[in-house]
Amino acid sequence: MPPAATPKKRAAAACEFCRRRKIKCDNVQPTCRNCETYGKTCIYVEGEKRPRYAIDSRCSTGSITLLTITRPSNSRIQQLEEENRLLQDALLRADPNAAAALGTTSPSAPSHDGQLITSPVSVPLPAASRSQDVGDEEAAAAALTEISRPPALSRIAYFATGESSYHGPTSALYDDSEQYKKKATQPAKKVPEEWVQKGLMAEAAQQRQMEAINHTTGKLDFDGVDPELAMHLLDLHWSRQHHSFCITYRPAFMRDMAHGGRYFSKLLLNAIFFGVSKFSPRSEVRSNPDDVRTAGSRFRQRIKELVGQELDKSKITTIQALLVFSSSLFALGEERSAAWLYAGIAFRMIIDLGLHVDATLLPNLNTMSDEDVEIRRRVFWSAYLVDKLQSLYQGRPVSLQEIDCRVPITFLDAYEELEHWQPFQYPELPPHPGAPAYSVSTFGQFCRLSVVMNRILNKVYTERSTRRNPDDLLLDLRALHEDLERWRNELPEHLNISLFDTTTVHPPHILSLQ
Repeated sequence: MPPAATPKKRAAAACEFCRRRKIKCDNVQPTCRNCETYGKTCIYVEGEKRPRYAIDSRCSTGSITLLTITRPSNSRIQQLEEENRLLQDALLRADPNAAAALGTTSPSAPSHDGQLITSPVSVPLPAASRSQDVGDEEAAAAALTEISRPPALSRIAYFATGESSYHGPTSALYDDSEQYKKKATQPAKKVPEEWVQKGLMAEAAQQRQMEAINHTTGKLDFDGVDPELAMHLLDLHWSRQHHSFCITYRPAFMRDMAHGGRYFSKLLLNAIFFGVSKFSPRSEVRSNPDDVRTAGSRFRQRIKELVGQELDKSKITTIQALLVFSSSLFALGEERSAAWLYAGIAFRMIIDLGLHVDATLLPNLNTMSDEDVEIRRRVFWSAYLVDKLQSLYQGRPVSLQEIDCRVPITFLDAYEELEHWQPFQYPELPPHPGAPAYSVSTFGQFCRLSVVMNRILNKVYTERSTRRNPDDLLLDLRALHEDLERWRNELPEHLNISLFDTTTVHPPHILSLQ
């Protein structure tokens, strides 16, 4: 009987997706990071050593190697058949009319008023940010992942005050009761993502119309700033700064500005004003009208007055404000230490609220609306991106590690994707025709690139990287290079632009992606 494989040999294996794509696998079970990032089903076959290709022989000249594909094992075949059965059942629950195409019958379900009631299943959308050449096999695997992925390891503790916080297994507040386990393993009641997307886009369109109405009726809270100047600065923000990291979510922010909701705060408003003041030609935003370097100083002073009141409790608006403020300070050059510290507070609040774990994996999903889930995803990934950029430019360790986070790069509100983008026009310049914003797909690609940034920083630029075996480091460098090439090759056509094309003027956030 052959000896059992050592842990080192087992760690050197790869899941089926990584093996097929010839990329390095981190072997995290039950789902490795590559499968989680690309939305694939992570498949490990325990106790088998099954090379995908086996060398049969070499010809007499020694220049040609004959390769033969080995037959899958019986356990692998059974596993694929079980996956196929689960996928068919899920498709039948989502669409009973698919029974004819699959050559089977629809599962019986209780009826109500003569209509069949089916359990809603979340079906991944063919988003613009997804690769255009995904085959039927990978699409089926992505659908199966949405159905069968295990719940999150984390717990969200709720207190009598209505506040909540994230806790892992080592915490005394970690709820490991049977009641919680039973609730966590129950499938969440979901509607198809197409419906969620349409609902979010409809709300975004309605709130865009309400912005002008709320402004003319005086409902918008500008924290004492002249309404005309405030709208000028907000227009600058939505045109320029907003698309860079998508930190703010416009429908909820502008709606709650008029009604005092939880997705608006004066701290966030002043952080926005401070960030876009450098783009404004108006002297009102400067403490010294003749010195452009003083732009936004009044708003920075207001931020310092408000930020102390917001540090006792983690809130999404505080995270957004700190990220906007930090990014603006970082762009100034001489304020990088302050930018690093403010961003660090935001990262701690993200962990405190559990934003690094997708809400759809938590058993308390019913307490969150579709808008809540969308905002949590956007805020997390904007923070993840800011973390990587600042760490990369300053040569410092990252705070949000890929292995500790579990949030898909999926944004369902695509209202701003094809919205006509118009830059701020200076009077002395000719008018700009504008272009589609492509905001959502650009942000999604930025997030995917930030995942590669995280791996580069961890594997190449850590303090202990100089002690690594040169051969191992070379393998990592090649794998990272393949990751970057793959990211570039999978860019959607509208984002894969040529920097030498002088006939088309692209929005700044698309140029930044290059």
